[in-house]
Amino acid sequence: MADDIESMTDAEYQAWCDTPSGVALRHRLDEIERQHPAYEAIVTHILEQAFKSQEPLKRIQKGEVRDWLESMLD
Repeated sequence: MADDIESMTDAEYQAWCDTPSGVALRHRLDEIERQHPAYEAIVTHILEQAFKSQEPLKRIQKGEVRDWLESMLD
């Protein structure tokens, strides 16, 4: 594994995140973010925008699965 986070591959970083050090760091960074005075307002705004911009769901009827899967490949 690489010596520092910046030089890690994605696989190395994912493995490091599951170590006690990685978990502790992620927990501490989460605490710091949540303590920021703008955190709640920013998260609320992001979530509101995400839900506003969602397209209506199109339900797939019985027998349409193959067509739907093929459309995903186009």
